[in-house]
Amino acid sequence: MHARVARDGVDATLRALLPDLLPGVAAAAFHGLIRTAHAVQSGHTGEVAATLAYWAWRWQPLAPAQAPAMRMLLPAWSQALVRDAQAWRTDGPLISIRMDQAAQGAVYQALADALQPFADLQSAIASLAALAAERYAASPNFTVLHMITGLRALRVLLPWIASEEGVQPILVHAFTAAYLAARVAPLFTPPEPRLGRWPDVIAAALASDDDHVIKLVHACREEARVYGEGNYLRVAGLAVG
Repeated sequence: MHARVARDGVDATLRALLPDLLPGVAAAAFHGLIRTAHAVQSGHTGEVAATLAYWAWRWQPLAPAQAPAMRMLLPAWSQALVRDAQAWRTDGPLISIRMDQAAQGAVYQALADALQPFADLQSAIASLAALAAERYAASPNFTVLHMITGLRALRVLLPWIASEEGVQPILVHAFTAAYLAARVAPLFTPPEPRLGRWPDVIAAALASDDDHVIKLVHACREEARVYGEGNYLRVAGLAVG
């Protein structure tokens, strides 16, 4: 991979490989995708090569879903996912294993293809990112954290996705399986963050030795700049608190 990136350059390599990598976006709980986006943003050619190789090594497609009787708009679909996810359980030790198991189950089969398609991939990413942040704010969860950082990463890589055809279903399938894999424990009262200002939250993240906290705060700050505040400051505050 290093030789290919050195020969063809980062831009050409991303455009050539992303169509093959995206169907396996579930790789290592989205870490192939996440690491690639960070490498691209850093401008480190060697790291781009390493992360693409890692993504290919851990490549994980998910099972196809049944064709739905009807499609649902996002509010109804998300309500069904949050409700029905509570009935699905697994003791799988890793997120990637639980996602694979979820894709074999009835809830995934009923919902993974039931969301009404968005106008374009950018709209799909933005809407699902907002939903993931909403769910984390309601009940902080380690797998949902990866959904937020993964969706940010996909947004970063959008300029190198030459064709959007087929990407929305891949994204929705992965989102559905990941939320099921999260095994979210609903909270009667949403938690309150200890910190409520970006400078304080960022300072706490910089002082942290937890790489997941750092990545989540970084993702939330970037998403807030792109999409507006939404739940992103709240999520970041909960992460450091």
